[in-house]
Amino acid sequence: MKPIMKANPQSGARAIREPRVLYPVATPKTRPIDRQVVLKSGAWITLRHAVAADAAELVQMHLRLSPLSRYHRYLRPHSPGLAEMEELCRLARGIGEAFVAESDDPEKHIVGLIYYIRDSYPRDHQAEFGVTVEDGFQGGGMGRAMLDHMVEHARFNGVHLMEANVLPQNKKMLHLLDTCGRPLHRSLSPEFITVTMEIGADADDEAQLMCLLADAAASPLPTAQSALCG
Repeated sequence: MKPIMKANPQSGARAIREPRVLYPVATPKTRPIDRQVVLKSGAWITLRHAVAADAAELVQMHLRLSPLSRYHRYLRPHSPGLAEMEELCRLARGIGEAFVAESDDPEKHIVGLIYYIRDSYPRDHQAEFGVTVEDGFQGGGMGRAMLDHMVEHARFNGVHLMEANVLPQNKKMLHLLDTCGRPLHRSLSPEFITVTMEIGADADDEAQLMCLLADAAASPLPTAQSALCG
């Protein structure tokens, strides 16, 4: 059955600076691992695969979101129920993957969710993604850490393009994507902006080349290059 979470993925997340990852970044030839990250505030989070037992807590996390964050995430007033979260947590890797961010408090609350769902063959090298960050953790680098973590896993599984639909007023999500360090393409509709992100090896080479050329020229980066270099 096609997962019901594929429509309208976007986020209220924002990253101010690059968080500090405590484990080495995997290459596309090695399976990425779950990891711990230190945020700008000094708080630790653990990024790991979602499991079926997370579904109830994910429902509670959505209930803790502000109405604006839920609206930005789903393009409408919506709070997912248990069945919706259970289906997302049980994604087969051939279809997609879901990851949670777990806080370092004794209760280990889930404070973030990110996932991608692949298109059907022959477009299975493309995927839609969605990211949600609890309001109290927005702006501290968690959205960036979650996005990078998901991209590593998606690349390992053969995804080259990732797409999100974002409301024009969702400035936090647009900023996160604009500073993700990867080539982006945008298309407009009356309701939202569709942002397509290139995550293949060629995209990495292009971003690194532009950064190196800018450094060699010892000049400020143009706007297009700034988006690629993060």
